[in-house]
Amino acid sequence: MAEIVIGVGGLGASNSKGTTIKTYALGSCVAVVLLDPQTRTVGMVHVALPESSIRPDKVASLPGYFADTGIPALLQEMRRCGTRGPQGLIVKLAGGAQIMDQNNTFNIGKRNALAAKKILWGFGLAPVAWFDGVASSFLTGLATNGWLSFPFMMVISLGALQSIPADLYEGSPDECWLLAAARAGLPIVVPGHEDSTFGNIF
Repeated sequence: MAEIVIGVGGLGASNSKGTTIKTYALGSCVAVVLLDPQTRTVGMVHVALPESSIRPDKVASLPGYFADTGIPALLQEMRRCGTRGPQGLIVKLAGGAQIMDQNNTFNIGKRNALAAKKILWGFGLAPVAWFDGVASSFLTGLATNGWLSFPFMMVISLGALQSIPADLYEGSPDECWLLAAARAGLPIVVPGHEDSTFGNIF
């Protein structure tokens, strides 16, 4: 399985099966991820600054360093992998945090995100809203934690109860299955119980 690691100001694209594209330590930087569902091409650029006019000397060596040069360069890289154009691409953004700027003096993170969106809009693209705002981030995190805390644990508990042999259950056939399971099963699946088969897992 191949792996493409995108550094600060870097970009890359691939449509090879099993290839992973990732980056690290975004902070105020913004990662723009593009997916072409038709050719299954995925590309990423790690944007550090909003405009190339801030550091024009870096444009030639690191076009991905800036939003206004990085996104066009990423689209060009994806065309080399078979993408015909920006139409139909799925867009995701990550990063854009406010780092060590409590007084909003530079606001690099917000400027990076806005610059990336502006360039994307110029190509007729817009990111899928998920983690790009306070409300959407809160609701997504709430839904994820809700799933982890209740339904997921119910699935784990159900799997544990279903593994209990039937001859351990006592009581009449008409007895409520929940009461029978509680009497026969809970001593086995409750962590820390002397008869527990799952005590060492948690």
